[in-house]
Amino acid sequence: MFVEFLEPSPKAGLKEHVSRETAAALIAAGFAKAVPISDSDRVPDKDDVIPPLHARGWEAGWFQWGDERKPVIIFWDGGSGKTVYDGPPPAQRRWTGEKYEFVSSDCPTEVIVQFHTLAGNQKEAAKAREEAEREALRNAQEASERSKRGNLAAIARLTYGK
Repeated sequence: MFVEFLEPSPKAGLKEHVSRETAAALIAAGFAKAVPISDSDRVPDKDDVIPPLHARGWEAGWFQWGDERKPVIIFWDGGSGKTVYDGPPPAQRRWTGEKYEFVSSDCPTEVIVQFHTLAGNQKEAAKAREEAEREALRNAQEASERSKRGNLAAIARLTYGK
């Protein structure tokens, strides 16, 4: 929510994007006023602070720490939270109800390929691309088998009335 800080706030005159809870507290204390909704659709000016908003999902990008810059894989949780990996995410240990099993992360192969491309690992990128193609072929074959089974079941129902 956008607010504009008022006197006696040290940020008087500044407009800032804050959480709804923070905005409610600032407004109740008399330190800010809400900026109208129509104003929030405008192009932000240099004094606005707008946090990035991301949909839940995966992306490859760059991480900057001082002078060090390296490729990373980022998982966005759908809010402002994120998990940063310095390589393809490892398999996860999950409880199935009976036992723990290791399952691969749900990071899309395209993101892993993009990470390896950013890192300059062309062999790893090619290997990830091949794995993506094999996975796509497996998924297509499984879909075809499900479709065939569904068609056979429909024919049996029409033929035998069951």
